Amino acid sequence: MDLSQKSKRYIRQAFLKLLETKNFESITVKDITEIAEVSRGTFYFYYDSKYDLAEELENEILNGFVKIMEEIRAGGMQLYYDNIENCNTEYFEQYFHYIKEHFYEFRILFSANYVSGFTLRFSKVICKNRLKTRQQWYGNSKEEPDQFSTFIAYREEILSALYISLFSVWVNRNMDLSEKQMGRMLLELWRPLNALF
Repeated sequence: MDLSQKSKRYIRQAFLKLLETKNFESITVKDITEIAEVSRGTFYFYYDSKYDLAEELENEILNGFVKIMEEIRAGGMQLYYDNIENCNTEYFEQYFHYIKEHFYEFRILFSANYVSGFTLRFSKVICKNRLKTRQQWYGNSKEEPDQFSTFIAYREEILSALYISLFSVWVNRNMDLSEKQMGRMLLELWRPLNALF
């Protein structure tokens, strides 16, 4: 890792460290540069503001999660539902493996100090990708009644919010259950809602 990449990593680490004890709004660029031991010029070489830094962090985390959803989608509907039918939680476990791998970041992003709307954005990303999967697997029927489409939208938003709640509780409880146990819990919560419409 070259010096410039180290500086960027130090900035990010300093930002996360500050969020352990300070509210996002009260953190300044000066706070970040002092802890990172870099100049303000170095900070502004990489980021326009702390908001830019926060956005990059969120996007990296969300893009990694979306990649898992895309890989599941690529496996196809038949394989997915066969796994569900056989109570194989492997697909759902992947989400928890990812969160565990990025536990520190998720702990900060889900914390009360980080009031930026991350959980709502995360929920919308999940919802958008679930709808994309549905469209790819089932197609877009022109004969589908508008009311049915509305029900589907409601279901997907509820399911996405449920995912976020479960992830957040698990992180806030310091991952006290295994990924397999959490995958099973998500499966059991997912089934009845998915069967609604």
